[in-house]
Amino acid sequence: MKTIGTPQGSVLSSLLFIIYNNSIFNLDLKGSLHLYCDDITLINSADTPSNLKLHMENDLSLIDQWIKQQGLKPNYNKTKYLLFHNRLVSEFFTNQSLNIHFGTTIIERVQCLKLLGFVVDEQLSFTQHIDHICKKVTPLIFAIKRIRKYIDLTTALSLYHAFIHSHFNYLLIIWSTASVTLMNQVDVLQRKA
Repeated sequence: MKTIGTPQGSVLSSLLFIIYNNSIFNLDLKGSLHLYCDDITLINSADTPSNLKLHMENDLSLIDQWIKQQGLKPNYNKTKYLLFHNRLVSEFFTNQSLNIHFGTTIIERVQCLKLLGFVVDEQLSFTQHIDHICKKVTPLIFAIKRIRKYIDLTTALSLYHAFIHSHFNYLLIIWSTASVTLMNQVDVLQRKA
């Protein structure tokens, strides 16, 4: 049995992983490639849906070949795609499926997905991301409130910054463009904390 990969838990693990996977950036892709550990994100754009499908399938074919050349196995079923589009053409894209192939699998189109803890949706409304944050921090806020009478202010602030504030701050520069109503939900929670 042949084992391929990099050691986990070592001081050199991250560096070895980067060296092992660095050649993927030599592929002649139409889109831009973004890697974080074993997550690959491909971003592509085109002037028409048919050109987008063509660009995506060509890029995915190159990525598929590269993955197999590395002795790895692509997980076709975990691959999803979102369509970001101009509101003027949203009616066309609302019910449109591009039937993009990755290997022999047709990739599932989703309305939103989680990318490194950030929930992004096709309309870039950030509704799902803010809901995700609120659900995550609400129990933490109440937990800190319950123990507040037993700890001093410095400890309470340390707990807030460690467990709550980090969720509000993560990629704030992106999702702070959400609607006033959504941002008010976040503001109310921060005031409760």
